[in-house]
Amino acid sequence: MPGVIGVGPAPGHIGGDDGRDGGGGGASGTTLPGPPGAGGGAERAAWGGEGLGPGVTHGDGSTGHRTGGGGDGDGSGAGRGTGGSGGGSFGGGQGPRDGGPAEDAGTHWWQRRAGKRTLLQLGVALTSLLMLPSAWLRVEAAPYLHEHPSQVAPADVALVLGAGLVEGRPSTYLMQRLREATELYHAGTVQVVLVSGDNSSPDYNEPAVMYDYLVEHGVPADRVVQDFAGFNTWESCTRASRVFQVDEAVVITQRFHIERAITLCREAGIETQGLAAREPETPRPDISSELREIAAATSALITTWTRPEPEHLGPVEDAVPDALEAEAAGD
Repeated sequence: MPGVIGVGPAPGHIGGDDGRDGGGGGASGTTLPGPPGAGGGAERAAWGGEGLGPGVTHGDGSTGHRTGGGGDGDGSGAGRGTGGSGGGSFGGGQGPRDGGPAEDAGTHWWQRRAGKRTLLQLGVALTSLLMLPSAWLRVEAAPYLHEHPSQVAPADVALVLGAGLVEGRPSTYLMQRLREATELYHAGTVQVVLVSGDNSSPDYNEPAVMYDYLVEHGVPADRVVQDFAGFNTWESCTRASRVFQVDEAVVITQRFHIERAITLCREAGIETQGLAAREPETPRPDISSELREIAAATSALITTWTRPEPEHLGPVEDAVPDALEAEAAGD
C-alpha cells in the first residue's frame, strides 16, 4: 500500500523486493504519498539506503543487503543512502557499511586470502607430521650405521636380509648384500652369516639361493645358517633373536632400508650395527619412492609400539651357537 507521510521529519519506506510500497521520507512539511514501488526499492543488492531528507530509512534500506550498492529511489523524498548496516549474506560475501564492494564475493572460503593462508599452515603442519617417523629413524640409527665394510666393528653374525629373486638368482640388490657379507666373513669381521628370507612356497626359496651364493664364494657351508621365515624386516630381526639366539649382529641391506633395519633389530634385542650395501645403480629420488619411504618409516615406528608376533616363530634353534663354537674351535 502507498505510504502516507505526516508533517515534519518522518521515516519513509524504501520499496523492497518484499513487495512493500515505496513512500518518500524527506524534508519537513507535508509530503504526498508516493506511488507503489516508486520509492526505488533497494534491491537485494543494496548495502543500505541513504535518505537525502531527514527521514530514517526502513526495511531493506536499513538492514542492508547482499552484494551491491544502494538503490536509487525516484519517489518523493527517497534517495541514495550511506546508512544502514551491511548485514546479510548472499553468495558468500558480506557487504561493508560504506557501500564498498564485498571482499571475494561469490568465492569459496579456500579461495580467499585468509583461506589460502590457513591451507598453507595446514600443509606445513601435515608435512612435518609425516616426516617425523623418518627423522626419528635417522636419529636412532645414526650411531650404528656404516657405509663401508672396513668401518664395521667385529661381531658374531652378519644378518643378510632377503631382497627378491630373479629367475632363481639373487636380484641385483640382494647380490650386493651377499657380496658385503662375503667380504666381512673373509676379513674376519664376522664368524657366521645368517641369511633370512622368504620360503613361503616350494618354488620360491630365497634363503637357499643366498646360501648357494655364499658357499660358491668361499664361505664354509657350516658357517651359513638359513632362516626360511624372514617375511619382513621385523620378523627377520625377531627370529634372529628369539629363534637363532643372536645377541649381536651386523645387518646388511641398502641405504634406503638400513635405518629401519638397524632400529628394528635393536628393538628386537640384538646389539646391532648396520652396513649399507652398495646400490646397484644410483637411485633417482621421485615422489613415489619418497612416499613409500614415509609409509615404511611410519610402519616401523608403529611396529616398535605394537611389537607383533612373527607369523611363524617356531622353536629355538642352535644352528648359530653351534656354528660360533665350531668357528672358535677352528673346526
